[in-house]
Amino acid sequence: MPIHAPVKKPARHLPIRLRHRGFTASEPLREHAERRLSSALGRFAARIGEVNIHLAVSKAAERISENSCRIAVRFRGNRSVVVVGRHADLYEAIAIAAKRAAKAAERDATRRLARRGRTVRPIAVAADENLHFIEEEV
Repeated sequence: MPIHAPVKKPARHLPIRLRHRGFTASEPLREHAERRLSSALGRFAARIGEVNIHLAVSKAAERISENSCRIAVRFRGNRSVVVVGRHADLYEAIAIAAKRAAKAAERDATRRLARRGRTVRPIAVAADENLHFIEEEV
């Protein structure tokens, strides 16, 4: 009997638009933003209409440089979520905002399904009882 490999669903493309103010965005910065958002919002890709990222650098004389990343996620069905991440490092601001966007998208999906009387399925479920988990002290 032939052994078949599991069929992988093709990854859906997230429509991401990046805007920046106060600086010129480099290609590694764009790739970092796309990679972070694809990782954070990938499981919700079927429900997302578009993602807008607004990056800004503020260089006020009395403050240290503060970078901000604002992510606006528009879901299908005219719902939207806006989150902001701020940090001195722009890469870290993107990471913070992406993590917040993932939490907001999950919260939105949970609320939407709760209205229908359903629950959100867990990301991973252990089907084998023989699995052993090892905890390590740090």
